[in-house]
Amino acid sequence: MTLLLQPLFAGDHNTDIELALTEYHQNDNVFKVIDSSLLEYQEACRFLRGVQSRPNTFRSYRRDIEKLLLWSWMIKQVSVTTLRPSDLLDMVRFYSHPPKDWCSAYQVKRFTNDEAFNPQWRPCVANRPAPTQSSIKAMLASVSAFYQFLVDDAEIAMGNPALSARKRSIASAAPTQEITTKLFTATQVQYLTLASRKMAQTNPSKWAKARFAVALLFHRYLRISEISRHTVRGWQTYTPTMGCFQRVAGDWFFYIPAGTSKNNKSDLVTVPPELLEELKLYRRQIAAQTGLELPDLPAPEESIPLLPKILVSGQIRDGLSVRAVRYLMQDVFEFAAELLLKDAEESPDKEELIAEAHGMKAATVHWLRHSGISTDLAEGRNTVHVRDDARHVDLSTTNIYTHTDLHDRAASAKQKQRMDK
Repeated sequence: MTLLLQPLFAGDHNTDIELALTEYHQNDNVFKVIDSSLLEYQEACRFLRGVQSRPNTFRSYRRDIEKLLLWSWMIKQVSVTTLRPSDLLDMVRFYSHPPKDWCSAYQVKRFTNDEAFNPQWRPCVANRPAPTQSSIKAMLASVSAFYQFLVDDAEIAMGNPALSARKRSIASAAPTQEITTKLFTATQVQYLTLASRKMAQTNPSKWAKARFAVALLFHRYLRISEISRHTVRGWQTYTPTMGCFQRVAGDWFFYIPAGTSKNNKSDLVTVPPELLEELKLYRRQIAAQTGLELPDLPAPEESIPLLPKILVSGQIRDGLSVRAVRYLMQDVFEFAAELLLKDAEESPDKEELIAEAHGMKAATVHWLRHSGISTDLAEGRNTVHVRDDARHVDLSTTNIYTHTDLHDRAASAKQKQRMDK
């Protein structure tokens, strides 16, 4: 029997999450294999609705509970409420090294533009690093919260097996990586820049915003929510504008209002000259598309969205959402990988460039932030200044990004004099 491997939950934190599940109601679907699965699914939707006002929590819970349900129903083929702690650790092992048919080549949309299931979607993404111990504990924490809901509220579970699973030795459930690489290499950064510029040159009206977004995320370590339209405080929509660029005593900064980002406080992030040049180019493109007379640099409190949607008529509608920016960046990542593979054909470093291209498939937008921080530290920028622009609470977080190249370390070790000489 072949069961459909499709997303269980729809929408984002501000839309309905329950699917009509038309495709799941075909013959031999998962809801006919497991007697209580439809009830468990409905309770999962009810649980997720309870955290929709917290976007980050919602997305984490949706991902982890979806994986739990799919594994329980399709691999274990039992009701979620019958799982034991040892079963949950088996699930962790499964997702630490998922089968190829459970992985997409890269992060893809859950649904197509006509709201149908995307046939390329899978619960996992290929070539992702093995989960760390902290990420395993976080997954089991999400699962534990769901089980507690099934016990206390839904009253369809007798106990919470995730509590016991979390207390066990998680390290034995899946190997953790001692070196977690969530960074673009220097070569990948070079090709990302090249890709975004080629795209913007080929079709400025469509891709100029992609070039500018890459510059924002990399040069100033911004988070995707800080440049995108998103919901704050559970109901209010925040759209960053060109007015976020502010000149203070002759220097330019990017302003992040309180309550709109992770730190929940206002911040000013420095803007280097190269980003100002990118801003000027981008604003000229907006002026060309809209017919607006825009100065090269924003006026105080300018209300044009930072990454605006511009209609064919030239009318500005709104800023791009977090999801739209994520898809925009994914297009850049894919094109950069294509350029790497093309250059690899005639390069003496063919295998290395092919490996760089394949490495792009595991990338997420947040890697641009990590890479920007690491690059500036490697180039000798003041660590305290990097900490403040990255908005880390303390230097210990910033120091995580202070990487040394393995080959550089090996070379320096070879230069050390032997003690017996």
